[in-house]
Amino acid sequence: MILNLTPYNSSPEEKEAGVVDNDEIFQIIDSHLTFNLMPTKKELETKALILALAARGLGYSQAMIGGSGASFFFGTLETALRQHGITPMYAINDPITCMFVGFVVV
Repeated sequence: MILNLTPYNSSPEEKEAGVVDNDEIFQIIDSHLTFNLMPTKKELETKALILALAARGLGYSQAMIGGSGASFFFGTLETALRQHGITPMYAINDPITCMFVGFVVV
């Protein structure tokens, strides 16, 4: 199963591919993907660590990331996930139909 670590619900096609929206930790996910001010490196690392530990604690080995305006955060999040045994993945959508077509594993 793939934990949805985006601020959006997964599409039916993503769910069919194994993505899970975990309602129990959605507030944690959403709050740690939100940046109201220019974040420090420490804040980025702390938020990434919390998300990685939450995913690992729930038993996930893969996480779908992306989908928010915080693209500056994805490198830090990818690193934290990998350090905790979780494979980060980005969903890819067809640019014309916007339909889910697969994942890119980073």
